[in-house]
Amino acid sequence: MSAVVSSLGYSAGFRRGSFAASYYVVVRSDMPYSWWPPALEWLRGVEAHEVSQALAAEVRWPREAHNGGITTLTIWARTSNGRGLIVAVRPTGPMEWQIWGVREMTSAESAEFDAWEATQ
Repeated sequence: MSAVVSSLGYSAGFRRGSFAASYYVVVRSDMPYSWWPPALEWLRGVEAHEVSQALAAEVRWPREAHNGGITTLTIWARTSNGRGLIVAVRPTGPMEWQIWGVREMTSAESAEFDAWEATQ
């Protein structure tokens, strides 16, 4: 979780309508996501469509993440192929979220998610 947050940095300069919020991926009609452009550039081993699949998954585990004084929301979910991803997002407006980063779950995180998922 912290690797997602720590690799993202933070800038208070982003506002709705800025270039950073110009790339939208609508996963559900009531929950649009935008990509923070560096997050797209930093994707390694994960495709943007996999992120969309995870964010649209029926079972999603929202969890707070903390690192260096920054608190963000992470969404733990699986792609349609069952790959476990952790997606870091931040709110940019009412029902609008910006994707800060994504990575694959570690084996320990996957086991934790499996245990939580079994209770849903």
